[in-house]
Amino acid sequence: MDTMNNDKKVSGIRKHIPWLIFIFLWLFCFLTAFIINDTECHYDDAVYWSLGEAYNWSSTNLAWGFRGWLMPFLCFLADQVEKIIPVEKIGLWMMAATVFAFLHTFVFVQVARIVVKTYEQCEKYKVYIAGGISGILSFIFFKGLYIYALSDIYALTFFLLAVIVGNALMVNKGLSIPVRALLSLLFGFLLYGMYNIRTIYLFVAVGMFVVQLIYYLNKERIKYIYNVLISVVGVYLAAIPMIRLNMKCLGTKSWMVPTDDLMLFQLQTGIYTNRYATYIGDKEIFSEAGMYFYDKIGQYILDIEGITTLESFPQLIGLILKHPLDFIGIYVRHLLNMLYPIYPNQYIKDITCDKSVLLILMFTVLFATVIYLYNFFKPKKNSVLWLICILFPCLCILPGAVEIRFFIGLYYLLLMFFTLGIGEVIKFVKERKIKTVIIYLIFFGMYLAYGGMLLSSTIHGTAIFN
Repeated sequence: MDTMNNDKKVSGIRKHIPWLIFIFLWLFCFLTAFIINDTECHYDDAVYWSLGEAYNWSSTNLAWGFRGWLMPFLCFLADQVEKIIPVEKIGLWMMAATVFAFLHTFVFVQVARIVVKTYEQCEKYKVYIAGGISGILSFIFFKGLYIYALSDIYALTFFLLAVIVGNALMVNKGLSIPVRALLSLLFGFLLYGMYNIRTIYLFVAVGMFVVQLIYYLNKERIKYIYNVLISVVGVYLAAIPMIRLNMKCLGTKSWMVPTDDLMLFQLQTGIYTNRYATYIGDKEIFSEAGMYFYDKIGQYILDIEGITTLESFPQLIGLILKHPLDFIGIYVRHLLNMLYPIYPNQYIKDITCDKSVLLILMFTVLFATVIYLYNFFKPKKNSVLWLICILFPCLCILPGAVEIRFFIGLYYLLLMFFTLGIGEVIKFVKERKIKTVIIYLIFFGMYLAYGGMLLSSTIHGTAIFN
């Protein structure tokens, strides 16, 4: 009898684990931001916050459309909380905590259901626990995304929700017409929303829309083609505030976010820059706000070609065709440089702070994840498509002046695979202890060596590991 009662208690606790983890993550994020209490605004953070203050329930109150309408609107809602609770930035931290907790509980479980074949073999409460651990690790490496009004985590949330809804429309054949219509409308809204927050998502948004169209053009599924048409309506509804803003500022009824040739600037900067970060610390230690990790090879190519301003995409393609191996090296270095989340605040206050814990922790996560992916990961039938979708924005931004925060989607998957696969990895390592330790130390040495080269490539100051 006691055993049965204990089993019921355990079962009851497990039912509440999703919300318990959600509440824990919410409190963890909010209280950490509240205790840190960094209310000073910096650069992009300041821009978004000022746009939020100007929004006042209408996109036409904005002076420009370069940052879209949706992120300023979210900042406006956060600003309204301050009028109820008179604590500076409390609305932003509450919003960030909600998104953080939601992203690493309910969204985490649904994405895992889509991309991990062994999901069905796991008890659901364990997947929620994995999501909670993933959230804590994500905060350790990227806390600045939750403390400041930066767009990356919000765009990722819209994106992953679009993946979840898009997948549901494709695989759930028993959905009623009203439910399909509602989900299709939501799908279109999410596609436009993620693009409006971060324009680099335009490419994957178009790709996901085309995938849906191709899927429904099959003769067995043509009866669901109305989903695509309703999704277009969702896109249009989400774009109305942007259209109104463009009418005011540019005199055009465009749904596009004006970027003022930012992409060409990003691509040019990406030729001579391995990585970019923003410095807000002591100018005697590092003299510039823009912390560029320079690539001398890329700069040399621009110099010998006499290019001071990249004027067109064909010009860039011509450069790549003329120096193919050099550009492959440049862009691979961009990717490698994204494997060092050593400044979690995003805005760097001290370039010489000790990075030992972050380096060891990140390398261990990478090492364990590679073991899991190589030995145990089995993608579901349609999951490769969605994995490509999630990683595609990272690939699109790779040629530009990359910042570590642009790769939050890659880290979301890395931490998902790490937390879901750590049990199998530990069993694997126990059977190969000496071999694993040797390989770990060799690659960790290489990781440190390359990281040191990265830190030494700045010219306005020198960063060190310790």
